[in-house]
Amino acid sequence: MRIETHDNPALSKSKPASQVIPPGATAGFDLVLYLDSTTDVDTKFTYHINEHHHYQVPITAQAVPVMLELSKKSLNFIFPPQSFSPFVSESIIMTNQVKILKSQLPTKCTD
Repeated sequence: MRIETHDNPALSKSKPASQVIPPGATAGFDLVLYLDSTTDVDTKFTYHINEHHHYQVPITAQAVPVMLELSKKSLNFIFPPQSFSPFVSESIIMTNQVKILKSQLPTKCTD
């Protein structure tokens, strides 16, 4: 199976481009929508199964501004004294400071 992004730069970070999937197994592709600015996106990608079956999937999105705020200014990964642990962890919380009102989001009504 393989995916084709039609050389769209907004989808260029999607991966893997192809993979072998054994019978009865499942697999996944990471479709990444990467944009440098706020914009509306109306594009597609195609997935091919054994080069005999081809399916197009439409993508419609609205890229909105993101302003992340971190709960800490710095992270210090320090092993505590007397610790024999092979790892150490630290946590942060990220919040988006840009507020988007529901009335600003596009809506689509279907019956």
